[in-house]
Amino acid sequence: MQSKISIVKLDTEISPNLLSKAYALNQLNVPEVGSLKDEQEFRTLIDVAKINFFVYKDNDLIGFMVCMTEGAKYHSENYKFLSKKFNSFIYVDRIAIDKNSRRLGIGNRLYRMIAEDLSPRTVICCEVNTVPKNTVSLKFHDSLGFKACGSKDFADGHSVIYLYKDFSAK
Repeated sequence: MQSKISIVKLDTEISPNLLSKAYALNQLNVPEVGSLKDEQEFRTLIDVAKINFFVYKDNDLIGFMVCMTEGAKYHSENYKFLSKKFNSFIYVDRIAIDKNSRRLGIGNRLYRMIAEDLSPRTVICCEVNTVPKNTVSLKFHDSLGFKACGSKDFADGHSVIYLYKDFSAK
């Protein structure tokens, strides 16, 4: 029997159980996603985000996507950079997928769901690590048609490239 993968948009406050599982998954995906100090920091991130998707396989959490829109009270340097570039956008702060559930098309499905909810915005943007290099994410975003719009080197030694896709350009 084939496993069923479902994606659910969080429209309510995150439950303590889901928070705990999602935080653990986040930490397992470091350095592809930023490390968070504790569950409370993850809860704050979810609360600030306007768009949160959770991915389940046979009712087990296997992934999530956290997105912000313009005007969020989010102090990330990456978010601030993209806020200066775009007036109206959806910023993909992080996608975390369980290592055993990758390459199943989940990332494509998540981005399609965001694109369906995009209006009146036209731009989806994100950042991807270049040091350490996240080759899988760079190739994935390139395959979706994302383009570079800047880069940044951080004092802690990591670097990122900023990517965007404008859905108004047909």
